[in-house]
Amino acid sequence: MNAYFNDIMETVKESLNSLDESQFKRLVGHCTKCIDNGGKIVASGLGKNVPICEKFVGTMNSLGMDARFLHTNTRSEERRVGKECR
Repeated sequence: MNAYFNDIMETVKESLNSLDESQFKRLVGHCTKCIDNGGKIVASGLGKNVPICEKFVGTMNSLGMDARFLHTNTRSEERRVGKECR
């Protein structure tokens, strides 16, 4: 069990070390522009990408931005998303 959690912590460490703060700020800037123009942020994923998308949506929501997750296989979610941001 300890090996499992050590592997997870190592992955988290590697992920944090690989973050590019300038790219994150650029992404937040694009998302802010989208929200300011009346759009919503929509993250879509399937399989292993789902937790990443959900974490992204949570981060955007915590920053006060309207973000939603759209599972790639879920058509009914599209009605809830609303206006698409381009």
